[in-house]
Amino acid sequence: MTKLMIKDNTMKDFTIEDPTDPFMINYPKHGGVRLLYENFDNSTGCKDITLYGGNDASWRIWVSDEDGNGKDIDTKNYKVMNKRLCSKWIHIHIKRDALAH
Repeated sequence: MTKLMIKDNTMKDFTIEDPTDPFMINYPKHGGVRLLYENFDNSTGCKDITLYGGNDASWRIWVSDEDGNGKDIDTKNYKVMNKRLCSKWIHIHIKRDALAH
């Protein structure tokens, strides 16, 4: 099991002790959405990110990276999304979407 190192008490920024260790973050109080991090490549810095929509469709999760301003992966229209991201930093966003379908 990997160790998370939290930046401060906001618990918004963290890193992991060993980037090759896969991990999953569950958000049970935010509709049950989840993020899976795996397959880190030391030579490129790329990693696979999979997002899972939860049991409450009004919640969504998306990830953005440092390259551009858009959402790189988003569960707005899909229950499961996967993408290989190669930027150093990724940002996790979760919100209740009033326009959920």
